[in-house]
Amino acid sequence: MAQTIKVVNAIIREQGESPVSIHLELAREMSKSFQERADLENAMKENNADNERLMRDLHERFPGRNISGQDLVKYRLWKEQDGRCAYSLQPLELQSVITVSGYAEVDHIVPYSISFDDCRTNKVLVLAAEKSSKGQPPAAAISAGYKAGQLYRLHKKQRKELPQTPKSAERKP
Repeated sequence: MAQTIKVVNAIIREQGESPVSIHLELAREMSKSFQERADLENAMKENNADNERLMRDLHERFPGRNISGQDLVKYRLWKEQDGRCAYSLQPLELQSVITVSGYAEVDHIVPYSISFDDCRTNKVLVLAAEKSSKGQPPAAAISAGYKAGQLYRLHKKQRKELPQTPKSAERKP
């Protein structure tokens, strides 16, 4: 696993940004049944089809713009979060999300430096100002087993009850 992380980091340094996807086949996948491997392959195909559909949509919305992998990630998260900042719940303007550098950023809910988890379920789209004021993730939420993608959906009252909840999460949308 450590070697895989080194290779991925080298790819990021070489390309200047994170790749949209990386396909790894691990020995542990061989222990899965044929049906389980087929299900995994179908899920990957569906994800690729979704990515292609989203890229077409981005090209239609922003003609002439060179759409990057990061733009695709932001767009997918923007759609999943109903166009709202995951921390403050304030509306995110799609035009600014895609075209204005520093307006909105993708954030790891559980910091990558702690989890080494770069999957989509550990990412949210937030206003840049909210990201800088986030602080550390709520320890109780992590230990309670919340999936990263669910944290932003916590009801306002529940977020207040979590220790170390960022002040920005308590603001009214």
